Amino acid sequence: MRKTQACSNRTNSPLIQAFVARSGKAPGQTAQQIMEALVEGRPRRKAEHPDERVQQFLRDRKVQIVEEQAGLDSDGFIEPLGKSYKDGFRVQLNTASTQVRQRFTLAHEACHSLFYELVPELKFTPHVPDEEEERLCSLGAAALLIPGNALRRRAKRVPPCLDSLFELSSEYTVSAQTMLLRLRGLGLWSVELSTWHRMGNGTFALDRLYGGRQEDWEWLDEEALKLGWQLKGSTWGHSFVQCEDLHGVKRFKPVAYEVRRYSSGLIALWGKGLARQAPLSGKLF
Repeated sequence: MRKTQACSNRTNSPLIQAFVARSGKAPGQTAQQIMEALVEGRPRRKAEHPDERVQQFLRDRKVQIVEEQAGLDSDGFIEPLGKSYKDGFRVQLNTASTQVRQRFTLAHEACHSLFYELVPELKFTPHVPDEEEERLCSLGAAALLIPGNALRRRAKRVPPCLDSLFELSSEYTVSAQTMLLRLRGLGLWSVELSTWHRMGNGTFALDRLYGGRQEDWEWLDEEALKLGWQLKGSTWGHSFVQCEDLHGVKRFKPVAYEVRRYSSGLIALWGKGLARQAPLSGKLF
């Protein structure tokens, strides 16, 4: 199959290193653990709705203006209103996004304010996007939208598979992608989620991949995608993925996968511990 993600041994950027060092968290914690702790550490009311959690987080993070804009080439972005963290921020949202997606985007963009607060010398000057910062902000958004203790209890009662993923995402009113990030972040599932678009010539191109770092795993079994397109319900199997690091060294690992057709493409869940489950009807995203 085509490329998906994750294999290099690259070190964190200066931005992420400074974020970790200045977070005030215990030494030895990863950037992911720190991001989730910073998001989850604020006071919450037990019955707080996801929209209420996001609005309170926006206030906490000095997001003063939220606007919608047509024609954006992304789901949204954050921009400072001045030259320091205390001046606050504006978030622009894509009018084409669904309500669920806009909620996640608000949470994601507000998480960027943590980097503006802790590493202002890098964030308040011209800079290129940092892939690890983007990943951490997505994990932070998932932590904000999905309380960890409740999900731990709920996840114990469902097996890791696509149907469980769709069921959990529906219960928490989030996308399947957001739910997967939270399940991984809590160490409950060890899987990746890929979406594939069917091309005019019958081949499949990778659209998006959700899970670990965006690097270079490659699926080796093209037939699984073809079979997943032809059959109703899910296709299950085992395969290998490979990746090549910066030194040209290849690594292989075995994975289980579940592939299912949806709309004009395929969705695939793959990794460790997948459970075979009879497919349910319903909307995937």
